[in-house]
Amino acid sequence: KMVWTSEDLRFAFNGIGYYVGEDQFRYFEAGEQCLESLIDLQRALRQEESEAQSCQNTLMEWNILTEKILPLIAANPTDFRLVSICVKLMALVTMPAPDSAITVNVVEMRRKIKSAFHNENTLVTLTHLFASIVQKQPSEWDRDENKFVALMLTLTRHLIHQYRTPLISYRDVIAQDNIIQRLSDDLMLKTLLFLCQQLTFMNASAHTLIIMEVLFHLTWGQSPEDIVDCDSNTLSAENSKILKEDKQNVVSNDLLRHARFGGAFFCVKGSQVQVRTSLGKALSDTPITDDPKKKKKFSIKSQPKKIERRLQSTNTVRKAIKEFFLEMLDSGAFCVFADCLHSDVVQFAANAGGQMEKEDALKYSHLVRFILRIHRLMYDEKCKKEKKTLQFQAEEVASVMDMATFRFVYDRIQNSIMFKEYEQIEISTAMMHEMLHTLLLMCGHGSASVQENGLALAGVLFREPVYTELLQTLFTNYQPRFYTSKHRQTLIEMVHICTKIVELLVKNDNRFR
Repeated sequence: KMVWTSEDLRFAFNGIGYYVGEDQFRYFEAGEQCLESLIDLQRALRQEESEAQSCQNTLMEWNILTEKILPLIAANPTDFRLVSICVKLMALVTMPAPDSAITVNVVEMRRKIKSAFHNENTLVTLTHLFASIVQKQPSEWDRDENKFVALMLTLTRHLIHQYRTPLISYRDVIAQDNIIQRLSDDLMLKTLLFLCQQLTFMNASAHTLIIMEVLFHLTWGQSPEDIVDCDSNTLSAENSKILKEDKQNVVSNDLLRHARFGGAFFCVKGSQVQVRTSLGKALSDTPITDDPKKKKKFSIKSQPKKIERRLQSTNTVRKAIKEFFLEMLDSGAFCVFADCLHSDVVQFAANAGGQMEKEDALKYSHLVRFILRIHRLMYDEKCKKEKKTLQFQAEEVASVMDMATFRFVYDRIQNSIMFKEYEQIEISTAMMHEMLHTLLLMCGHGSASVQENGLALAGVLFREPVYTELLQTLFTNYQPRFYTSKHRQTLIEMVHICTKIVELLVKNDNRFR
């Protein structure tokens, strides 16, 4: 195993290429050993220990993305082999650090990566190549094309990866918004949506799990309510609450914004950045600066205009996400995607006795909950516009409404309670809540066939005592210091939903009377 020194990396780095000319005549020219240098750097990144990431840190300090790789792709957009090698190297360079190694420098590097792609136009070239492959039948992909699809999905996952840590600042949130907006503008999300429709083919279905990870990071920290109501320019209830509570304190214009990472708000008190939960409890205080001359004060009177500008920027991103998921539901891509996930996640968990990767379970639970809630909120919005109760269209989400998925989420809740994994408990419970709410709409407002299927599913579900006892278990396990107020609200709503479902069962099935 070769030990890569800084000199070795510098030699390979310089071998990629260099700029020629000046001003408007300046262009990037590949070096004579360009391919060999790129492959050497790939080898160096693969060989280093995942915890250390010294090669990755060194290359990022040298700005390898903006100084070498992105200009190289821009100068050679039609060289498929060269672009593929570059994408593979970028996927390695942008690989997120493990949770145990997250520091302020690691978070700053992640922000630097997002900014590099946001400020360059190379993503258009990559998306064009990606789309040219995806628009073909997956059975027609050759080995290199199939590999390129996997590399592009991996790179996209790394670009929108979000660390779940209090070290995240408002600058990271802005960088995340910018890269998502860039992916939308460059039609990467449209291409991803088309790929979801192709997952019935063997070649494409191999990419289901990585697509799930991309969608997880796309939606993590986002509120379905804010996504559906993104045309409104008013402050969210939580932001308004924080602003009202902090009238006596100095609040930063830039930092007063939902960070969308675990429900944390970032507010300023004097020279301290205060990380708050949605309940208003401070989690940590981080000094902004030790220099009293650099301490800034902000006037509450100047808040509305700056918050409005920030909201408009955020809403642009939310509209892109909303458009993506609405098209995913309307086109039937979600059913295709969920069917493939069903075999990869739900059936695997059942065959493995409920044991599977915790991260995969968390991502699946979050994603299903998010999409079901988007679907339900859009139904509520349509009913409000029409001022009457419309027929509930369950076909768009039918692929996740079955007993196997209910068993999966039940097992996840029980396992999480056993190991005291409170975040997983909340996410799995929220998924169960959305499934039950969707089931209630199927039983009460669906077409005749949808109501029949809904009542049949509800009948099987409520005849099994383990499901009827689940709520009691969750209430017994509930402790305010370990859970958010949102979890308590979810449990209370589940009681009302279950009561309504049982009333419909009693009304339509004599065996429940």
